[in-house]
Amino acid sequence: MIELLGRHRGGRQGVFTNNGPLEEEVLTRLYPDAFGPFEYLFFCWRLTANKPDPAVYWQVTDLLAVSPGQIGFADDSADNVEAALACGWHAVRYRSPGDLGALTG
Repeated sequence: MIELLGRHRGGRQGVFTNNGPLEEEVLTRLYPDAFGPFEYLFFCWRLTANKPDPAVYWQVTDLLAVSPGQIGFADDSADNVEAALACGWHAVRYRSPGDLGALTG
C-alpha cells in the first residue's frame, strides 16, 4: 500500500480510521513508516462520530477544506464505502491493491 501511494503522489493523503486512542498511540509509534506518507491522520475517537455515520464524513470534508467530490476513499467495509458515496466522495471497497485503480488513475 505504501509503495502504491508513493507512485501516486499529487494530492493530499490521509488515514481515516475508527481506531481509538490506544490504537493511535501504539500503531503510530510501532509503525512510523506506515503512517509517515500521510499528511492527515483522522482517528474517529478525535472526531464527532465513527464511520459509517455521515456526520464524520462531513467533518473530515470540512477539515480538509475541499468539496466532497475531491475526496478519494478506500475501505474494506461496504457500509463505510456506501456512506462515503452518499456524502459525495469517490469511494471504492478495498479487497486488493487492484481495487485502488479507480481512485489513483
